[in-house]
Amino acid sequence: TNIRSNTQNGSTATSAGLLRMHTGIAYSHLGRQKIAMRYMKRAAKDIPSNPILRAALAKSSSPENESLGHRLKDQGLRFFHDAEAHLDHVYDHRHRTATSVLRDTRKLLKKGLRLFPHHLDMHHKMGLILLALENIGGAKRFWKFSFKLSHTMSPKECLQFRYERGSCDRSGVLRHKMQHDLEHIKHLATQLDIKKAKHILPRYTQAYAAVHRALAPAEKEKDNDAAAYEFIVDTNFLKVLGKKVFKRNWYVPKLPPIHPPIINLHLDRKKYQRMYQKEQIMYVDDILDKNILNYAYRLCTEGAYFHNVKPWGYLGAYLNDGFHHPVFLEIAVKLRHALPEIFKNHYLMQLWA
Repeated sequence: TNIRSNTQNGSTATSAGLLRMHTGIAYSHLGRQKIAMRYMKRAAKDIPSNPILRAALAKSSSPENESLGHRLKDQGLRFFHDAEAHLDHVYDHRHRTATSVLRDTRKLLKKGLRLFPHHLDMHHKMGLILLALENIGGAKRFWKFSFKLSHTMSPKECLQFRYERGSCDRSGVLRHKMQHDLEHIKHLATQLDIKKAKHILPRYTQAYAAVHRALAPAEKEKDNDAAAYEFIVDTNFLKVLGKKVFKRNWYVPKLPPIHPPIINLHLDRKKYQRMYQKEQIMYVDDILDKNILNYAYRLCTEGAYFHNVKPWGYLGAYLNDGFHHPVFLEIAVKLRHALPEIFKNHYLMQLWA
């Protein structure tokens, strides 16, 4: 009866996930922990993609249910920590190749995600592993999924993860974030004639004006720098704009496919590799082909990626926070190919704008 009432509006997959979950809980009450864990592991696979199942699991109030959930998470975390320790050996060529270490790490992360499927850092690490194996499509899928998943979590839930995510911080609004978003929307609406931007521009202008008015008294009392950092809590802000716009990748420009070369063909690669080996530091001008540079510039100026709000007046876009367009991932891969004596087995850990 509980399952039927929870899945009247749910999909067949959600119903199956709830059935497994409740069967596991029932076996746990009977003291059959091994069978219970088997059912709960299968149910756990559906948690991120089924909000009904996640809610049902979160609302289970009995100590047995909580204990079972914690055991699943603990086992998943053990796999995650094993994967991180395993990854430390990727630079060691004495016994195995780096590729085999990366593949073994991927297997450990898969096991961890089966037990703790909403662990954002595991999704991020899986994306890094797949990118190191040059599976750009697979890496993007993990980052895209974890970015969407972060929007279903409370800020408190996000605090348990290592990597900061602006998409999780929904407790308030900083003025410079709103100013950037308003200028960005105006640019898309007036200069590029984007219909969606035209639709949300009036509402965003109204919301920005409200926050600007709220900040006016603070500006009189404090110096300009302090007022610029003022944090405004505005619970109605998301209602005004809708949850599909604020701190979402609501617009990504549709550009034609990129064509090689990505790295500048006239770059003296041997020169820079020798320079790095000698000085352990270097700078390179014009490392990217001009067409790719313009392509990346358009993605950054037209796309909605800047979700991480810094209190010092600027914004950041991060790999684990929605900034995972294939062009940037392709640049990371090609840099390793172009300068192998510098990058060696050092794989991408983060990129930002």
